[in-house]
Amino acid sequence: MRSTTTTTALVTQRMPLKDRDRLVTLFSETYGKIVAIARGTQNMNSRRAPHLDVATLAHFELMLYDDRPAEIVSCSPKNAYMRMKANLPATMTALSMLSKLNSSTADHMPIPGIFPLITNIFSWLDEKESMNKSELNYLMMIFDVKLSTLIGIFPYDELFTNIQETPFKKLMTDIPEQIALTRILDAFSMIQQEARVKPRGSLGQLRARRALYQVDQNLQSQQ
Repeated sequence: MRSTTTTTALVTQRMPLKDRDRLVTLFSETYGKIVAIARGTQNMNSRRAPHLDVATLAHFELMLYDDRPAEIVSCSPKNAYMRMKANLPATMTALSMLSKLNSSTADHMPIPGIFPLITNIFSWLDEKESMNKSELNYLMMIFDVKLSTLIGIFPYDELFTNIQETPFKKLMTDIPEQIALTRILDAFSMIQQEARVKPRGSLGQLRARRALYQVDQNLQSQQ
């Protein structure tokens, strides 16, 4: 069975498929991650190929199937984030975010909040003329924590409810927030090492509290 739909999506990955086609991974707010075939886009004269670059936001018409990957019928660009792509450090940060997004989400499982998170970050990077390494690292840290919370891996959203997607400039100069984020990520790493399960429910909260306590003890001993 097949059906046709339209959606705005971000290209997160693409790879060659046989001699003429490409396998493209999209992420949309409505459908989540979608793997789709773009027919003929390896041809030099393909009109759709430029709109399927990684980290490009476009409006797609898709043919969805129950038993095989979707097919891209048409696409029109909305934002190619060209200024962001002209900055190599910003581009590497964006690609790292897309890689984590691909590995952390399942096909056809939309999760509220992820699409605006990634598109807001890309729009913000596209507006910046330059960013230093510490700013980009901190931005990556924010993305890691927010993504982990949205997909349900880390249950402590209340610890950073005051962190918004924009503007990031205030966050980058707020030292207490940086310490709080580092504390959360360190605790999350400890949870992953101690238990190979997602920290949900009462047991997960207990592990998280214990990890946070251990991180606080380590911080105090370093002072």
